[in-house]
Amino acid sequence: MSDDNIEKQMPLWYVMDEFGCAIRHSDEPNFRTVPFIYVPTGVSYTLLFPVKDVANGEEVTRDFVYGVTDILLRKALLLPWKSSSFRDIEFQGVEVDEEYFIQGRLIDTLPTVSQQSNFLTDDCNHSLKIYSEYKYINEYLKLSNFEFVDDPESADILWFTSHFKDYKKLSLEAPHKFVNQFPFENVITVKDLLYYVCKRAGCNEIATNKLFGPSWLITSYNLKLELPQFISYFQHCSDLQLDNYWICKPWNLARGLDTLITNNLNCIIRQSTSGPKICQKYITNPLLFYRDSIGKVKFDIRYIVLLKSVQPLRAYVYKNFFLRFANKPFDLSNLNDYEKHFTVMNYNNDAKLCKMLCNEFVFQFCQQYPDNEWCVIENKILLMIREILVAATSEDPPCGIGVSPQSRALYGIDLILEETEHNGIVPRLLEVNWLPDCKRACEYYPEFYNDVFSALFLNINNGSMYEL
Repeated sequence: MSDDNIEKQMPLWYVMDEFGCAIRHSDEPNFRTVPFIYVPTGVSYTLLFPVKDVANGEEVTRDFVYGVTDILLRKALLLPWKSSSFRDIEFQGVEVDEEYFIQGRLIDTLPTVSQQSNFLTDDCNHSLKIYSEYKYINEYLKLSNFEFVDDPESADILWFTSHFKDYKKLSLEAPHKFVNQFPFENVITVKDLLYYVCKRAGCNEIATNKLFGPSWLITSYNLKLELPQFISYFQHCSDLQLDNYWICKPWNLARGLDTLITNNLNCIIRQSTSGPKICQKYITNPLLFYRDSIGKVKFDIRYIVLLKSVQPLRAYVYKNFFLRFANKPFDLSNLNDYEKHFTVMNYNNDAKLCKMLCNEFVFQFCQQYPDNEWCVIENKILLMIREILVAATSEDPPCGIGVSPQSRALYGIDLILEETEHNGIVPRLLEVNWLPDCKRACEYYPEFYNDVFSALFLNINNGSMYEL
């Protein structure tokens, strides 16, 4: 999907004029308002019309949450206008069933595994033909074991930049081909599904919060299903005078698009009406990194993860991770200041991008935090990544990633480090990215795709990968 198309998915808000804003709520309204967009000019209007007979001089009213019939949900959505308590509601998130994982989504077909004759072996001595739609693979993959072709029909490896769905057809008609995706991998690449998958993870009480999942999973709520539970949790935290900063993210966008940080409950409730959102506890005590002439800033880390097999689970983590830094010193003021609270600067033409290789980062980290060994922290990160993949492959589709011997995949796992009182520096999962942008990976480490394709298709780990 092009960047332009991503931007067009951003929700637009508009405010009605003085008359429209003066219309008050009623559970038994006498009017309805309906948004109307005149496409030729791009102008938004609100159509107002009566739904019952109205007497002369009677106040015009409308239902602010028209169409919502569930009593509890109506109460939650009306909270910005009608104060009420949700403290008697259990704030543990709801459980979802198999139907949730497929509703409103295009369904992958599963391969006919018995039909596959996977020709790839350790002693593969012929070049593999690649059909690639990603330009950086075409530019940076230089190994003689691979050659590029313009026709997917003649290729051994299909590397698409759009979603692939028909694994059954591939297994029946081209059992010798490989594709760069797994069936039902959206269980980790779509934020709401990732949240439910990760709640399965963790194998002991020390590693797992019984309400919210493993320790590395940030406290999260699905505002589509768990808004009343979230409000209850927010109000309890407020009563205990705990910090109540939250970050709201859309399920299917990246790069910080349509993302909001706030400690205003009413604002979060209104955000829930602009599209499906995940609301996560905002990390208010992130590990900070000192940048010369700037000060201590937020940063996050991206690890590239290669999934080679689901049963048995075989996966690699690229040792050269990637850093992303904020451009302003961190504090909890001015939550709308992008360069203070966000780290993705490579899509913002007005922001300066801080480039740093991982070896340089580790060197400076050891100087800034001499009491912490990076290898210890990285082991926690690798354990977290493995637990994510184990959770994602522990159930059959559609609730887990499907078995497909013809599949190989590359994901970007983003995380932040937090300083905690009892467990020291710990990783917190942010998201898992489908087909992540690997431009910087190639520019920083020109051997990147040589290493990736060697591990995925030649069964060669030349030391550039951790095997999980």
